[in-house]
Amino acid sequence: MKNALSTAKMVLIGLANDVYTDRRTDLPLTEYPEFYKGLGLLAQRIDQYQSLGEIISDMENGKWEMIGYFQEDDEAVMEFLREVRNSM
Repeated sequence: MKNALSTAKMVLIGLANDVYTDRRTDLPLTEYPEFYKGLGLLAQRIDQYQSLGEIISDMENGKWEMIGYFQEDDEAVMEFLREVRNSM
């Protein structure tokens, strides 16, 4: 059974990937490498978390707005936690 932290990281990386995929729609192929470098940096940032509490705290403080978790959006955080639970 996976632990909650590794599952939460996978969920966040998946969400970031979805956002990047949606945003690339009108992007020329030549710009993909630079564009996806940002996704790689997000994945590295996510991988550095040492607890689920750190992730939730950052969500509540607006540090994940770029992938849809806005400051003080408790419902989005609860949905994230449900997704983590369902993925375990």
